[in-house]
Amino acid sequence: MLYPNGAVQLELDRNDVRYGEVGSGTNQQNVGEALEGVYAQGGNAVTDQLNIMTTAQAQQALKGLAADEIPSYLSVAEQRMDTLYTTVAGRLAQASREPQSDTVRRGVWAQLQYNGMHTGGQMPLGSPSVTANLGSIAAGYDQALNDQVRVGAAVSVELGSLQFKDRNASGNSTGAQVLAYGSVEPRGTRFYVNGMVGMGGWHNQLDRRVSVGPLAERASGGFNTEAVGAYAEGGIKLAYRVLEIRPYVGTRLNWIRQAGFSESGAPLMGVSADSMSTTHPATLLGVRVASATGVAKLSWEANVAWQHRYGNTSQRASLAFTGSPGQDWTVFGTPLDRDTAHVDATLRYALKPKSSVFLRLATDVGASTTVYSVNAGAQVKF
Repeated sequence: MLYPNGAVQLELDRNDVRYGEVGSGTNQQNVGEALEGVYAQGGNAVTDQLNIMTTAQAQQALKGLAADEIPSYLSVAEQRMDTLYTTVAGRLAQASREPQSDTVRRGVWAQLQYNGMHTGGQMPLGSPSVTANLGSIAAGYDQALNDQVRVGAAVSVELGSLQFKDRNASGNSTGAQVLAYGSVEPRGTRFYVNGMVGMGGWHNQLDRRVSVGPLAERASGGFNTEAVGAYAEGGIKLAYRVLEIRPYVGTRLNWIRQAGFSESGAPLMGVSADSMSTTHPATLLGVRVASATGVAKLSWEANVAWQHRYGNTSQRASLAFTGSPGQDWTVFGTPLDRDTAHVDATLRYALKPKSSVFLRLATDVGASTTVYSVNAGAQVKF
């Protein structure tokens, strides 16, 4: 065979396997299909690298490119709201057990709290596992208007960090909540009704290190989450020997919105995210039990509850590459648990007749998410 000028020309073309077919989960498949659109328009440095990768290498690259860490911040906001509801409901139960008088009708309380929250990744979505370390300082003031009605307000200042397994990514979230609450115990009955409404806002940061072969960028994005919600609870006060027992039912509704944003520092592999919002109604069925310990100045309280969420529990985000805005895709975080069990136990020590300190341990366990909490606080009545 003769070649002109001794030259050989060799042309290579990509095989017929689409990028999305290589993905190991829905999130990776979806970003792969978006990259398919980029390739159809002439491609870029990312598609050039994907074309020469093995299947395992391409799957790992698609995990980083998918940016499926973004929906996780919705569940953090949901957990923070539920935590404050539980704190205030426990405060109202404790206040109603105290003897009332015309001279002692006000209460001030404060607490430090740590929540360790772990959500497992889920297939076939391909969502990442997330560990969040959340801390807060909460305080409140309430007052008995008469023998039947108590009203109050609370504020919680919060910070936290997030780590994503099998993703070179981390984040943080800082903000606050305010809550107004009240309780009614009709005279001559054992029944009570609690209600609370609140709102919160948090600023979030997400930092991702994204690499495809020799290409590497650090994508950074800041965005806000805002929320409003309400919780109502009704129950009955019973007594059995030295125990006070309160069976109750509750209902709550949270609306959470996460603002859209664009990452910086990664013109090739960074993403833009649309704003997103979720609404999650839920009901609770539980019982609170309290009693003295038999040791002077010590008492204990316990709360066991089952929560059931209604409606769509998915968490999703609509994304596009900042350099290719016409090619978008959807990623999914691990769905919120449909059912969650809650248990907490409190040990309270009376420093003086009108002041006490307490330590509370709590856990929430669902199919995908587990939360462990430690609270330490104090209260004064006057």
